[in-house]
Amino acid sequence: MKKRDVLAVVAILFFLVSPSLAFYVVPSMKRLPADLDESVSYDGRLGMLDQTTYKLSYSDISIQRHITALREEDGVLILREDIEATVKGTGEKIPELCGTYIWGVDPYTVENVAGYGDLDRIGKWVFPIGVSKKDYLVWNQDLDDACKHGYVTPEEAAAVGKYMGEEKRAGMKTYKFFGGQENVFIGYFPELPEAPMYYSGELTAWVDPITGAIVDLQKHVSQYVKFPDLHKLPSNLNVSAVLVGKVTILNTTSAQYETYNATVSNNVAVENA
Repeated sequence: MKKRDVLAVVAILFFLVSPSLAFYVVPSMKRLPADLDESVSYDGRLGMLDQTTYKLSYSDISIQRHITALREEDGVLILREDIEATVKGTGEKIPELCGTYIWGVDPYTVENVAGYGDLDRIGKWVFPIGVSKKDYLVWNQDLDDACKHGYVTPEEAAAVGKYMGEEKRAGMKTYKFFGGQENVFIGYFPELPEAPMYYSGELTAWVDPITGAIVDLQKHVSQYVKFPDLHKLPSNLNVSAVLVGKVTILNTTSAQYETYNATVSNNVAVENA
């Protein structure tokens, strides 16, 4: 078997459909409010691997981000972010996209401050109040879990948002930023520990230069598994082959053939790898 890369876990396309992230600040503000308590909604399309058919199954989804300020410590604003993702139409939750995150940020620069959140993040949380025409280092929240498990360093989890120029968005002057990361190792496929998983993502943001609010956003993310060249049984092998059908047997006493419904199961498992 030759090595091959296969989209195996997640392929996502997000569009920001709420008006903006403008609830964070208004032009007269110089910092994030100490009583921040707001929500942002996203719509998107999610493709996840069906591990029975090994095909991507797509769903329209909604994501709700609720952000609240918990307290302020030593000039650092502690924020709680709750993310809930559901399938449109059914309301079914998508556990892989849900979670709670604790951030520690400088309320004036929105810079992440180590030692105050649930992870020692670097770079900025969002764009600052008063955006300049320059590149910004911004934390990629998609890589939180990989960073917590030691698969990526904080330096690898932050991405540069490159300034792409001015652009009108819905008649509004914005600064356009683009950033992306490719082929970032994020761990191993749960169903096959020998198979490494990788992340690729890109994001385009249109930002209000005065408030730093994101006016529009497009984001595409994919995770894939690189299947190894298996010359040995995988360490977690535990599979069964089940045959269901009819069996015809000669009855030597009556000299007649008799037919029975039958189920045959053969299980193969690795006990010691």
